Amino acid sequence: MFFATVCTASFAFKSDLTITQFAHAAWGADQGAPPRILAITQAADDALWIGSAEGLFRFDGLTFERYQTQPEPPLPASPVVSLLVRPSGDLWIGFYSGEISLLRNGHTVNYGKRDGVPRGYIDGLAQDQTGAVWAGWEYGLVRLEDNCWKEIGREWNFPGTAARALYVDRAGTLWVATENTIVFLPKGTRTFQSTGIHVGQVSQIVEAPNGKLWMSEPTRSVRPVPLHTRLAPSDETEVRVGSGAILFSHYGDLWIPTLGDGLRRVPDPEKLRGRPDRSSPDLESYTTTDGLSSNYDLSIFQDRDGNIWVGTDRGLDRFSKNPVADLRGLSRSPQAQPPSIQSLVADGQSYLRWTDLKLPAGTKNIQINYTVVNLMAPWRVHFRYKLEGVDTQWQDAGTSRTAYYRNLGPGKYQFHVIASDIGGAWTSNAAVIDFAIPPFWFQTAWFQALCGAVALLILWAVYRLRMRQLERQFGLALETRVDERVRIARELHDTLLQSFHGLMFQFQAARNLLPRSPESAMRALDEAILATEQAIAEGRDAIHDLRPDSGPQHELAELLTAAGKELAAVRAENGHCPNFRVIVEGKPQRLSPTLQDEIYRISREVIRNAFHHAGANHIEVEIRYDEHQLRLRIRDNGKGIDPKVLEASGSPGHWGLPGIRERAQQIGSRLEFWSEMGAGTEVELVVPGAIAYEKQRDSHRFRLFRWGGSNGGRS
Repeated sequence: MFFATVCTASFAFKSDLTITQFAHAAWGADQGAPPRILAITQAADDALWIGSAEGLFRFDGLTFERYQTQPEPPLPASPVVSLLVRPSGDLWIGFYSGEISLLRNGHTVNYGKRDGVPRGYIDGLAQDQTGAVWAGWEYGLVRLEDNCWKEIGREWNFPGTAARALYVDRAGTLWVATENTIVFLPKGTRTFQSTGIHVGQVSQIVEAPNGKLWMSEPTRSVRPVPLHTRLAPSDETEVRVGSGAILFSHYGDLWIPTLGDGLRRVPDPEKLRGRPDRSSPDLESYTTTDGLSSNYDLSIFQDRDGNIWVGTDRGLDRFSKNPVADLRGLSRSPQAQPPSIQSLVADGQSYLRWTDLKLPAGTKNIQINYTVVNLMAPWRVHFRYKLEGVDTQWQDAGTSRTAYYRNLGPGKYQFHVIASDIGGAWTSNAAVIDFAIPPFWFQTAWFQALCGAVALLILWAVYRLRMRQLERQFGLALETRVDERVRIARELHDTLLQSFHGLMFQFQAARNLLPRSPESAMRALDEAILATEQAIAEGRDAIHDLRPDSGPQHELAELLTAAGKELAAVRAENGHCPNFRVIVEGKPQRLSPTLQDEIYRISREVIRNAFHHAGANHIEVEIRYDEHQLRLRIRDNGKGIDPKVLEASGSPGHWGLPGIRERAQQIGSRLEFWSEMGAGTEVELVVPGAIAYEKQRDSHRFRLFRWGGSNGGRS
């Protein structure tokens, strides 16, 4: 009895783009791409392995390099038709001639007829969950055991004489398409089971996100494998498009390369019903008229970053959901990959091995070729290199991937090369190659020690400069806090103390009037009580300025909303409470704690003035997070501010406007006022992102000088 295991896969997102909206790039013969690309996979260093009619190629995003084994034996001189990368990084290669090769750490092991590999086209390679490697060919199925390929036959209950497609599903089941049916081998067993279905020539089997198996038939269609059990009835859906390879991407959509009619894509295969043909509106189309390198498409693959690669008979195409203009959408960090050295050419002789490399005596000129894997934007990768013993500083190579040195003398040399990512950050690990030109020693110990001392001195100087900058920033922050307390002390002196002093005289006057005129004494007491309420309100405002509510543990919008509610509650006690709201635009970013505290204090002072002095009905705060700056606007529809007050930076004896101007200047921001009498007031505070945003501040932590803003006002 036979059963199918159905597993449900959840995807973080689905593509909401049509196939023509994907970013497309193509490489043809003019860009070095090989013809008839029959297989594609990805190496551990993210480079693409490409199997073609001209052999095995490696693609780093810019250059197609025909792979050369180091040292020997060479790969078979036959088209590469199938590829398999194991988790260990080993690459298995199937050839049209029926041979199989293993590429491990730059060394090659070739398997031929004497190793059990039968002659014939290798249709596919697969590794099951036990680690065993399987190979299918036009006359049967073989399995690698004890470094020898064993043919699978009756002892495994394998019924076919061909194995045209191999696939291991997520449950560990091995599926094999024979000449007229499909069989499967459950994980951990040694007996194939028959599905009992009849199929034509199957070139590939894949598993959909919902666990359903699909197959492609070059001479018929793309359709679900017609399994029928009590739990999983057969799906009669059929895309009547012949295909040699299909792909369910990470986004859940189905990609169908055709053999002569370009590329087709089904955005949501689960909704597909019936038997649509290649012109059906359920299928999106992409052909040579849209920019495809060829309508004859032979292979398809999705890399770790979600890019779709299509191999055609004329080159290679890439479809990316992430446009090159915005590489932040990649699934992985844009940190640059370490570079690799491809070859060293000395006086016209090429060398591929770096261990104990000794060049002939008298060698004068060398050429070193290096590269780095970047499949999205290789032209944005820059290089620096240095040859120990020749260069005392890093040489900026720009985008060039070749270093030249002439008239070298005898000695030992060490070549270093580093690469930058798309954001300009440099790799911490350099690719290194050591070589020697006998017979003299040219790298002396004192020279190495001198280079080390200079490097340490530079690091120490940078460290000292950075520490001085931090000390200055700390001093500015401390000075700001001291100035704040001085301001509050002045406010207490100008408000509370003077109010209390006046109350003493009022109460004394009421006491003196009480024996002669009780009514006059009562009026004096009422005035004193009113003055007392005003003094209490002033005291509450002063206390609010001292409360540590603006801690960096909350978002700026939350802090300002809380401040507005608090001020509104105070105004409600006096019978008038304006409407207050906070608007946030853009994606909120984490602010530097110190900068957030200063921005909060500036904003709260402006909001407090609007509540207490503007007589407004509406007060609004707008916070906008742009990529390069933080912009905050506070507006009201009150009576406005007298231009003379703005020009004089405040009223005599009051320190609100001068205080916020001083704070804005000290944090390097720009502060502007717009106000007219009877038309309300608008205040704008703009802080550069490099100062305000914590992530940008970290990425510029070695910058010695920062942009400083200015503030100003206009009426």
